[in-house]
Order: sequence, then C-alpha cells, then structure tokens
Amino acid sequence: HKTILPKVLNGVTKSLLLSLFYKPNLYAIIKLLHNANLLNTLIPTLKKITNQPQFDGFHKHPVDIHSIKTLYHIENIRDDFILDIYNNLTENQKLILKLSALFHDCGKGRGKDHHIAGQNLFRKFAKSMKLDDDITNIVSTLIRYHNMMNKIATTEDIYSQNTILYFTGVIQTAQNLKLLYILTYADINSVNSKLYKSMTSTLLKELYLQSLPAFENKELVKISTRRVLKENTIKKSKLFLTQPKALQKKILNIKSNQIFLKYKAQDIINIAKTAYNTTTWDYEIINDNRLTIRITRATALNLGYLLGKMQFLNIVSMGIYKLFDNKKFFEISFDDKLDQTDILFVEEIITNSFDMSKKIKLKKPIINKDDIYINCNHTEELALMKIDTKDQKGLFSYIAKILDDFNIEINSAKIQSINQRAKDLLLITKDGNFCNNKDEIMHLVCV
Repeated sequence: HKTILPKVLNGVTKSLLLSLFYKPNLYAIIKLLHNANLLNTLIPTLKKITNQPQFDGFHKHPVDIHSIKTLYHIENIRDDFILDIYNNLTENQKLILKLSALFHDCGKGRGKDHHIAGQNLFRKFAKSMKLDDDITNIVSTLIRYHNMMNKIATTEDIYSQNTILYFTGVIQTAQNLKLLYILTYADINSVNSKLYKSMTSTLLKELYLQSLPAFENKELVKISTRRVLKENTIKKSKLFLTQPKALQKKILNIKSNQIFLKYKAQDIINIAKTAYNTTTWDYEIINDNRLTIRITRATALNLGYLLGKMQFLNIVSMGIYKLFDNKKFFEISFDDKLDQTDILFVEEIITNSFDMSKKIKLKKPIINKDDIYINCNHTEELALMKIDTKDQKGLFSYIAKILDDFNIEINSAKIQSINQRAKDLLLITKDGNFCNNKDEIMHLVCV
C-alpha cells in the first residue's frame, strides 16, 4: 500500500512530529523519513536544502545530509567534557538543541546570509507548530550565531576581556553558551570529523571556560547585549553601508560600550566619520536651548583646564567615549545658553585646552570618602569609579585635573547632575596609574 501524504498537516500530525524531537534516537527516525522522501512533506521548511551541494572545500555532504548528521553527532558525543554538559541538560534543552541542529542551515541557497534567513524560516515553522516563545527565541539565537563560537575560538584573542564580553553579549545566557558549545561540536564533526582536531577542541573548550564566569556579572552582559543590538541596527543602515570598508570596521570596533547605549545608530556613524577624518582635533559648538560642546580629538586634551575655564556655567551632563586609533569623543552640556558674542571666548578656551602645559587653580569641592566607590576589578582592562555627592560648581573639573596630574586615561565617562546630586560614572584604563595611586587620589579628592 502507498502511504497517503497529507497536503496540509493537521494539529494531531504536528503534535506527533514535535514529540519525535523528544526521542533519544531522533537521528534514526529523521534519517528514515529522509530516505522514504517523507521529511520534506512533514517539514516543508527543509525542502530548499534537499540535495543542495556545498562547494566550499570543507563540507563533504549536501546541506540536508549535513544537517541530519549534525543530529547524529549530538546523540553520539565522543568528547567526555561535552558529553557531561549534554547529560545534564533538561528534556526541553535537548529539544532546543536538536531543533537547532536540524534547522541550523535551512537558510542556505536563498541568496542571502543563511544565518538570518534560517532564523526567519525557523520562526515561521515554530509559529505553525505553536512552539513555546522561549524555545523559539533560543533556537533562533542558536541558528543566527551557530558559526560564531568556532570563528571566535579560532580567529580571535579568547583571553581578551573585550572578546569575551562581546561573545557573551551575543549569546546572552549561560544556558545558550552550553547549547551553542554542543551544537558547534556536532556541526564541525558533521562537516568533516578531521576538522575537529585537538587544537580546535582545545580552543573551543577554553572559550567556553573563559566565557562561563562572565555571565555572573549580569550588568556587563546586559550592556554587551545592548551594544550587539545597536551594532546590528548600524549594519543595516544605508549610511553605514555607504562608508568605506575600513571605516565600517572601525565603527564596529569602537572601544566604548557606553556610546552604543547613549546614541542612535546614525549619530554613532557620524561621530565615527568625524573621528576617521580627524588628525589633531575638531569641535562643534551648539548654542540652542543650552550650550553643548562636542570635541573629537586625536591628540591629548587638557580636560581639567577646559572644564575649569568653563566654570561660569554648570555642567548638566558629559560623556567621554573612546573610539579607535587612540581617538576620543567628548560631549559636554551646560545648564544655559550663551550670548552669541561669547562663542568666540569658548572657542579660545577649547583651542587652549590642547596645550597640555596650561595650568589652572581650582577650588577643592567637598566630597566625602563614602561618596566615592572604586572597583579595580570591574573588567580585565577597566577600573570603575563612581561618584555620588552634592552637586558643586567645578566638582568634576577638580577631579579631571587630579586624574590629568596622574596621567590617568578615562576610557569613558557619564557625568550628570540630578536633583542637585552629582552622579558620575568613570571607566578608567588599567595601566597602573589609577589603581596603584588610588589611595593618594582619594586623599586629594576627598575632605
């Protein structure tokens, strides 16, 4: 008798299909359905990749066979360390992993990035199957980034804090890291088992071990995740796509995470464009409702002098952002606007602020020791300094001068005044100047 194939899958059939993914021997079932030419009827999403060749010098099998073999390697793990992780997964986590394995390359052959295409195709499949939203989102993330762990492990500095923060920002949770690690193992082995050599195995394990503790700092992961989302928006921008490739790369490698939290995609691109073309320094003065100074510098800026000279206005907010090629962007907003006749005076102050020999005497503000929090282990590369004290004229000017005197580099800063309180956050480059002198700095800053 011939099997009667349904033209449209009903709810019962879909429920039975989904239940297969909970079976411990899913590979054998999927392979049987594939051999019987039934798989594409049950899962039409996979039809496009059937017998689709891969002429890349790595893959030995067409896309559909490769995907099915990925399932095989998930159910037949030969790496004891990875097997232990797999055995400790819940049934739903194993479901997520097997769905990710079968669908990870379903976007190939569609003339666009198969990671994004595959993610979108799976979401449609998941909606038709009435899959749980959390499961759908995790599988979509794994499909979108299924090549990332191998790429970072083999091409990036996996001991760099920035690399780890970026990677964890993309992956978002420790659970996703574990699932991606297993998926990466199975994917590489299904391409060609010879590719999973001892060096690759070692690098992947080391990246996993370096990344896992990073999820304990939820705030840093949250910031990294928000940066990744903004980067993805930037990559789709027409303005970004019209920039030179060299500038595109520099935009995506901006050192400061804070700039991605503060500004819109187009503003970040324009800030980077200005910096790209700046050889010494550049500035812009905006004098609408309030005075705002924007400075892009490639050479040293005497920040304590600049802020000290501008003490006739109160600072409402200030941001300092490390960009690329040792360039920084400063945006300082004050509480009032100026008469247009005073703009020339401000321009003179800005110009003189690039003379590092300029000195200014500043009144010491009243800051208690309890008003300052310092963490020299904020990240591997950055120390953190928080100031929460009564707002006073010249407060940050004084602090900036002290830091200048110790030749301390501010990587990024968020300075703001709220309800007559100064709430300042500084991320400071760890080169020995700050942490080695923090006690003396506290003595100079505090009463």
